[in-house]
Amino acid sequence: MNSRNSRNNQINTEINGKPGIVWGNLIVPASGGSKIKIKVARDLLQANIKLAYGLEKKEIIIPILEIKGIELVEGRLWWLLGLGITTLSIYFIGIIFIIMFFIVKQRWIVIHTPSINLSLFYKKSENVEQFQQTILAIQRQLRTPTISKSNNSRSSVANGVSQKS
Repeated sequence: MNSRNSRNNQINTEINGKPGIVWGNLIVPASGGSKIKIKVARDLLQANIKLAYGLEKKEIIIPILEIKGIELVEGRLWWLLGLGITTLSIYFIGIIFIIMFFIVKQRWIVIHTPSINLSLFYKKSENVEQFQQTILAIQRQLRTPTISKSNNSRSSVANGVSQKS
């Protein structure tokens, strides 16, 4: 148990995987050797995406304070079920796809912001969970107000003035 807690307390500032593409109501991994790297750079989240064998490149920078939610998802590949049902009548090949639907799972993370949703398909869940915890910790740290010494001296001066009046 202690080793698991120590692993969860590690700081992970970068994750890699395949980018997700919204296709209808589904998020599917991009094909063609596509890669995505999402990393934390101080108070920003930076995503570098290479699509279509590196022919298209995107760089997205999001302030961590704009992140509204982080979703970790594990689910089935629904297109396998659809493919299985449609090919069931052709030599019963569809049975293979239906069996694969129940065996194969995908894991992905979705980072929600007001302007964009970043999705990344991954293999190792431990790294992504640590990355999620790192982002949430930075976000909490940025949202807590810091009391500076100058504010304390001003309030004591203001209290002194009000006591003299």
